[in-house]
Amino acid sequence: LTLLDAKRRGSTYEPVVNGNSPANVPDRILRTTLTYRVPGVPGLEVEGHASHEGRRNALSDGSVAIASWTRLDAALRYATRLAGADTTWTLGVHNLA
Repeated sequence: LTLLDAKRRGSTYEPVVNGNSPANVPDRILRTTLTYRVPGVPGLEVEGHASHEGRRNALSDGSVAIASWTRLDAALRYATRLAGADTTWTLGVHNLA
């Protein structure tokens, strides 16, 4: 989990934006990946990934904001040898939610 406390400070060009978060900087970011190796099938893995970004200003004065969002992804991965070469097959879905 990353918490950002980015603020505009010391602007003499636009002093009205001092104290506001800069445009397009989320207030928090969370990313995680979990992988599970299926014990009954050598080489098979199930993977899940979650990404979350908090609210962010779209304009430097804070008058327009972009809402927070969360994305969930999933994948099946199978590693094997094919014709003497290490081969990995992946089937994934992005943005399940």
